[in-house]
Amino acid sequence: MRKIFWIIILISSLWGCSNNDKPGNIFKQDETLRAVYDAALTRDTLALAAFLNHENERYRARAAFLFHTMYAPEIRKKLESLLSDSSWTVRQGAAYSLGQFARKESIPALQEGIERETHPKVRAAMLEAFGKCGDVRHLKYLTAAELNTEEEIRGWAYGMYRLGVFSSNAVSRSIKLFAKSKSPKTKRVISFFLGDTRTADYRTVIPYEMEIKALINECDDPVTKSYLLTSLQALPLKRKAEFLQTLLREADNELLRYRCIEQLCFTPSGLFLKDIARHYMADSSLHIRLNIMNWLAVTADSGDRPFFREGLEKEQNEHLLVFLFKGWLQSENASVSSCRTLLAAAREFKNPQARADLYALLTKYADRYAPQLLRAAYMDKEPVVAYRIVDGMRSYYKSHPVPDSVRQHVAGYSVFMIRSGRDPLMVYGAELLADTNIRAYEWMDESDWLEERLQQALKPRVEYAFMRAIKAIKGISPEGQEYYLAPPAKANWKEIADLPDTFYITFHCSKGDIKMQIFTEAAPMSVWRFWDLCRSGYYDSSVVHRVVYPHVIQGGSQFGDGYNDDLAPIRTETGFLHFDTAGRVGFASDGRDTETGQWFITHLPRPHLDPNYTIFAKVVEGMGLVNEIYKGDLILSTEIQEE
Repeated sequence: MRKIFWIIILISSLWGCSNNDKPGNIFKQDETLRAVYDAALTRDTLALAAFLNHENERYRARAAFLFHTMYAPEIRKKLESLLSDSSWTVRQGAAYSLGQFARKESIPALQEGIERETHPKVRAAMLEAFGKCGDVRHLKYLTAAELNTEEEIRGWAYGMYRLGVFSSNAVSRSIKLFAKSKSPKTKRVISFFLGDTRTADYRTVIPYEMEIKALINECDDPVTKSYLLTSLQALPLKRKAEFLQTLLREADNELLRYRCIEQLCFTPSGLFLKDIARHYMADSSLHIRLNIMNWLAVTADSGDRPFFREGLEKEQNEHLLVFLFKGWLQSENASVSSCRTLLAAAREFKNPQARADLYALLTKYADRYAPQLLRAAYMDKEPVVAYRIVDGMRSYYKSHPVPDSVRQHVAGYSVFMIRSGRDPLMVYGAELLADTNIRAYEWMDESDWLEERLQQALKPRVEYAFMRAIKAIKGISPEGQEYYLAPPAKANWKEIADLPDTFYITFHCSKGDIKMQIFTEAAPMSVWRFWDLCRSGYYDSSVVHRVVYPHVIQGGSQFGDGYNDDLAPIRTETGFLHFDTAGRVGFASDGRDTETGQWFITHLPRPHLDPNYTIFAKVVEGMGLVNEIYKGDLILSTEIQEE
């Protein structure tokens, strides 16, 4: 009988799993929750405020949380009253939004909430919000706050980090909590505060030099070690050199080696030790070699010529060659022969990003090489090359007088670019012609054909570029002009509701695969945009156009220039997720609600990104590949996996 019973249970479970419907997410199951998110994404304050009084605590909590993007004094007061709500999720959401508002008026309500709160997650949110809203006057209270759980310690550490103020008592307590904590995650968050480079005064850290060094030696996590190491950067070089060199010899982690070399050779309190830096040019990490070479190039003088000449003869990597040329130009004082050699080399570079970087070096000498640079911008098939040349020339002539010969060349080549019909070359040409610092339009005889082109322009950003060009050519003052911004995209709730709660997207790159886990509820609009672009093949054959180690890699730009995306912007959706670990995936932006389709992946925890950037995924496979990607590497294709 028992066997028959279990067979019946098995058959019934299989029957229940036989449904072929796609697993729906929380928005498919709950129309009211969809209405809450829709009110937040459309910035409908009244509609969202109505949910703050809903009888269901789930909707009250989500509405309180989503108000962090819309500040109003009356809403702040309502959220402060919700800090005493019967539901802990409502209190947590209200605390988060108040922290994002960062108004000092909320300090009394948060302080009262911290003192009476018993739920560790809510108290952690209140402590973090207190730090965001406070200033130096509130340091004493936050430093002395009672902490009973790991969650509360993490909230306290984030609050101290957001407060951005050091004191001897705060540092002393941080060190004690670090030693006491059992959680690696908590230790990492405390290290964010101790290694906060935004605070200039490190005199409060110096008395605890030995304690911090002991924590570094005992710590196993290289990320935590690297942040703790940053806290010692104000020490005199002689006091930390021996410790750093010992740590460097034992370091088998790329990040830790990078931080040691940075602190040893390139800190403001120390000396620039070129010999030590050159010694580590043999490091196995290309990221480390690139950064060292960049530092050496920036400080190059005439005595460094042999080093850069030898490097140019031996080096094969085009990214390193860019910095070798940069140092060589500086050591040669940009002689005619060195500039001509650089021009010839740029034509032979295969990597478009490296080629663009090389041409950009010569824009500092635009008076001398304007014809060659403009011809390269026009002839090169990669849009990023034209963008870097045009952008470099425009930046240079913001602070330098423009010779008439340069204006002539700019006018001529701008016309060629605009008439080429190649998008986005037309845009770059129009914006170069419209630049009021260069005033190349003064050398043109007619502008009617530009208006004709304007009628043919279909894409909003192209239309905007031509509008600017026409205004400049007709002598209309550019003051008060606003950048063109398409209306924000509206959420496609039908497609969002059909997405699973969590699913996977894989980038098939030229060097391997990067697999990401996507979280629909964390940022539904952003997830929908990312999923839609992957589905349509938008990212196929795109390049990683920006790599800043150990910060982020960034891609998804339509033309590989990090500029001129023609997608309608979407809303910023910051949430409970933190940039507290490596491999967080988010959308790049130029400010709130300007995200289009450019994504980034973090090399390291980047807590300072939390208030401003949407997180919608994390890397689950291929993090090692993320650390090996360089500018110009390809995303060959994308694959969506629902399970």
